[in-house]
Amino acid sequence: MKITDIKIDVIRREIPDTGLDSDLGRFAGTVEQGLLRIHTDEGIEGNCYIGAFRGGGHSHFGPILNVLKPELLGREASDREWLWNRLPILNSRRGITNQNWAPVDVALWDITGKAAELPIYKLLGTQRYHTEVYGTYPPRHES
Repeated sequence: MKITDIKIDVIRREIPDTGLDSDLGRFAGTVEQGLLRIHTDEGIEGNCYIGAFRGGGHSHFGPILNVLKPELLGREASDREWLWNRLPILNSRRGITNQNWAPVDVALWDITGKAAELPIYKLLGTQRYHTEVYGTYPPRHES
């Protein structure tokens, strides 16, 4: 299943000034976030949110679309490990960071889960349904 396109839907919203400050300063104004959409030749789309509550998505749009997109187009969506191994080269030569790569990785996992018709947690090994219980205690001494 090959990657055919990568798009980002930009979401801009206005946050009213409430007069509240945080350790990061006043939280108000325009916040820009995004929805990453990775398309495949089989019609499956992987998605991931880009940004944080306070915004911060805009700084990732350029690196994803200008550097990572050309690396990904035409590749198998399941080539996550190859792409992770390529990250140090992209970091040293093109300035790509884990923060730029993380939404792409999540969207690729989303594609894998949709293709397998399984939730991602099951693909990663799922949770335990029961745990063996045991008890230990220090030995008792008479002295």
